[in-house]
Amino acid sequence: MRPPVQLHDTSLRDAVGDFVTYHLRAHELGEVVRLLDRVGFASIDGFGGGTVPRVLGGLGEDPWERLRALRRALTRTPLQAVVRGRMLFGTRPAPLGTLRATLRHLRDLGVDALKVSDPGLDPGGARLTVELAKATGFRVTAAVVVTWEQRRSVRELLVAAGTGFQAAGADEVSLQDPYGLLDPATLAASVEGFCRHLSLPLRLHVHDANLLSVVGLEAGLRGGAAAVDATVSALAWTYSPPSTESVLMALRGRREAPALDLGALEAASAWFEDAKQRKGFGHKAFYGVDHGALRGEMPAPVRRALAEELRRRGRPELLPEAWAEVPAVWESLGRPPLLSPFVEALCSQAATHVETGERFAHLDPRVVAYLRGLYGEPLPGARADLLARAAEPEAVGEALLPDVDALPPGGSAEERLNRALFPDGPERPRGAPEAAEPPGGPLAVDEGFPRRLLVERFGEAFEVSLEGLGPAEGNRRTLFLRVGGETAAVEVEFPPEGAAPAYRLRHHGRDHQVKILEILPKGKRTLPVLLREDGQLAEVLYSFPRR
Repeated sequence: MRPPVQLHDTSLRDAVGDFVTYHLRAHELGEVVRLLDRVGFASIDGFGGGTVPRVLGGLGEDPWERLRALRRALTRTPLQAVVRGRMLFGTRPAPLGTLRATLRHLRDLGVDALKVSDPGLDPGGARLTVELAKATGFRVTAAVVVTWEQRRSVRELLVAAGTGFQAAGADEVSLQDPYGLLDPATLAASVEGFCRHLSLPLRLHVHDANLLSVVGLEAGLRGGAAAVDATVSALAWTYSPPSTESVLMALRGRREAPALDLGALEAASAWFEDAKQRKGFGHKAFYGVDHGALRGEMPAPVRRALAEELRRRGRPELLPEAWAEVPAVWESLGRPPLLSPFVEALCSQAATHVETGERFAHLDPRVVAYLRGLYGEPLPGARADLLARAAEPEAVGEALLPDVDALPPGGSAEERLNRALFPDGPERPRGAPEAAEPPGGPLAVDEGFPRRLLVERFGEAFEVSLEGLGPAEGNRRTLFLRVGGETAAVEVEFPPEGAAPAYRLRHHGRDHQVKILEILPKGKRTLPVLLREDGQLAEVLYSFPRR
């Protein structure tokens, strides 16, 4: 008789708009983690990957203290952490000493299971990480990540990579489809091929980008998969695994359906919904189908990464030209996997081309590192002249992380590890939101200036209070705003006098572009404004309550 399907929870690390890692502090997580602990998940994926730099930069928190808080709250469910192969939590590979020290520290802090999820650039480094993780005492899941260019050869990729991971000692293999590229038939055939050739359990991690993930998971489970990843419904969206509730409904009545505590699941989902309201979290949870992928174009996240790169450069108007340039750059570099960190390197290189009008006159340091083999052997299709240029001593490439064993003595083992993992320090935004009292003193504004607004946007309403002003630096100024009960620092770059009303906002480590298109007829106490936020048209209604 087939055992019940194992459900692994990803709500704390892979959910809507990075809500947990940008908005929930360690001391706030205990209550909801204790609810998740009662549900009966096979594991809770709560730490690692890209969340570590986001916690450092967005919340200004010590990630290890956050991990300790998670461990204290979990008494029944195994805690899983994720590492990006030799790149661990970031985009730079780590030397052997730092890799070993990080794995030991994760184990000492109570992590039970480790998922090794290399972005496809360094399969040898991923297998090495699996071997070291097993020797450190983890239950190890080795992820095979499907990227856009590999979607037609998934079965072969899965069997070949799974064979290497099995030899390295992995306990299970995870098939990961972060762009939702696999249709149910392809997913089922890939799972069946894996199960015919290998004895390891197979786990499915499929994002819902094209709203087919539950159907695909059903097909994969019929093909022999043993486990799936899911997200509590309050935080599920198109760029996460599907909602746990939907998966349970799809399996209802089957012998292999898992027995979960639905009361605890409902309570956890309600907790997250309440937290979103308290924080004034207005992120749209549903982006819709990735129509570009249906047409065979590169996935939408690549385009969004390019738009973000151009916004950082102050050249968003170059998006059409740069998007047309991306495939040519990708071909010139040998068609490497379209996953972080290479997507960022690819977009930076394409943006430089359209900004300067010259192709490959300058090489992005991450491109140089890739061509030098820092991430693993570059793919055979990379242009020979680019390989030769990257090998020149004067070419500037991204460096390895420091080796913790080679650092000067001093400090605790954790402090030394931090110096190795984060050598440049945390990229913390100005004015951390945890400050009890915003700096800047009393408001240096006219008393008639509205300090409190009610804002209605995309059908959601929340209150915004201006609590303080930071110092002015040219045309930039930091505003301290209380939104939904949380005070946050928002850096605003104002347009020059006489220019179009276009603003750059920096909040929780992210840049946003806002342009006012039209101010509609004003009501007695309301002001409707039509604007463009990050390229998306929006109508926002501002209300001015009586003081």
